[in-house]
Amino acid sequence: VCGMLLNIYMLSAPLVIGSYLHFYAMGAALSAFSVLGFFALNKTAEELEDPFGNDPNDLPLDHYLRSFRSSMFALSLVINDQKDFENFWREERRVTEDTQRGLSKNGFVYLF
Repeated sequence: VCGMLLNIYMLSAPLVIGSYLHFYAMGAALSAFSVLGFFALNKTAEELEDPFGNDPNDLPLDHYLRSFRSSMFALSLVINDQKDFENFWREERRVTEDTQRGLSKNGFVYLF
C-alpha cells in the first residue's frame, strides 16, 4: 500500500510543484528531492520494521540473552551466597544447544 502511494506521489509531485512554480527546472529539482526523501524514509522504515531475526541489521538477541542470564546468575550468587559456577555453565550450554536445535513446548522456545 505504501509503495503504491509513493508511486502516485512520484507521478503527481512534479505536476503540483510545477503548477505553483513557473520555473519548471526548479520544480523538477524540488520534486525529485522530495520524492527521493520519501523513498529513503520508506526504505529506512522497512529496515526498522522487524528488528528480530537473522538479517544483518537485526538485534543480536542471543548475545543479549546470554549477558542477561549471566548477570542474573551473578546477582543470585550474591543474594544466596552460593558458588555453583559449574552447574550454571552446564545449564547455559544445555539451553544454548536446545535453542539452536529449536526445542520448544507449545511452539515457544523456553530459555529460562
